[in-house]
Amino acid sequence: MLIAMSGCNSGKSIQNNLAPDPKLADPVTVGTNTSEPPAKPTSSLPANFPQYSQSQFQSAVETKESGTVTTWTTPDPIEFVYKFYQTELPAKQWEIVTQPSDSNPQLVAKQQQTTIAIAPQTSTEKQQAGLTTYTIGILTGTTAPTPRHPLPTPNSQLQQLPQIISPI
Repeated sequence: MLIAMSGCNSGKSIQNNLAPDPKLADPVTVGTNTSEPPAKPTSSLPANFPQYSQSQFQSAVETKESGTVTTWTTPDPIEFVYKFYQTELPAKQWEIVTQPSDSNPQLVAKQQQTTIAIAPQTSTEKQQAGLTTYTIGILTGTTAPTPRHPLPTPNSQLQQLPQIISPI
C-alpha cells in the first residue's frame, strides 16, 4: 500500500500528503468580541458637547430630515442623565430651551445653529434589562424658513427623532 500511495503523489513523499494545509496557519476567529464597546460617534456630536461618563454608545442613525440620532445606554436612571446635562450644558455655553416634564420627556438645548434633544427610549422592546436607553438627537445648520416652504420648528423635528431609531 505504501508503494501504491507514493506512486499516486507524483514523486512527493507521504509526509507531504499528510501535512496540514499551510493556508490554515492563520488563526480563525469565530463570532465577534462583545466585550469591546462600539466606537463613540466623535464626528456626530459637537466638539464641546459633554459626555455622560456612565453611558455607552450603541448606535447612530443619520437622516437628511431629522439630523443625527445617537443611542446610548447607562445603568443609571434617566433622571441622573438629565441632571448631568442640566448642569454641564450651561457650563459649556449651551442654552437649555426645554426642560423635561411629564408631558414632554425631552431636554432640548441650543448653541448657535445646533439643537440637541435628549430623550429616554420609550419603546419597551428596545430596552435592555437593568439599563436605561436614551437618545441624543442633533440638528445642525437650520436655515431661515421661506414663506413658501416653511421649515418645521426644531421641537416638531425633535419629537420625531426617537421614532427613527433602528432596534439595538
